[in-house]
Amino acid sequence: MTSSQDSWRCSVFVTFIVSYALLALFGVLLFIHHRWQQNLEKRLLIEDYQQKAQRRSGSQRSGSSRQKSNDQHESKQALLNNTEEATNEQLGVFMKSIGRQASEATAKPKGSENHINRSLASQDMFTRSSQPETQQLRSTE
Repeated sequence: MTSSQDSWRCSVFVTFIVSYALLALFGVLLFIHHRWQQNLEKRLLIEDYQQKAQRRSGSQRSGSSRQKSNDQHESKQALLNNTEEATNEQLGVFMKSIGRQASEATAKPKGSENHINRSLASQDMFTRSSQPETQQLRSTE
């Protein structure tokens, strides 16, 4: 019985060792893959930066500074046009909403007179509550 228990314990121990070794190997491979991916991204960024720098230096060497300034002017003009169009659209939406509110205010739906009476009553209450204070101020003078 003890030999079978010993062999069972040994097989369990070996199984745990092998599973932990595989887990560690997986972790190492994952770490290597992550580092490889980071290095690849760095290389791509460096290559992209170098290509842009070569294009800049190439355009300066070829004497196309006038073309470059024209391109910049055109891009600024396009940006201004887009901004102006967006502003005009926003202004149009704003004006429509004001027109809608004005038409709703001038239209007399049922019960609007009641609302007006309530607002007038609240204004009247406000003026009444402020009058005693002014009377007290006048009496102290």
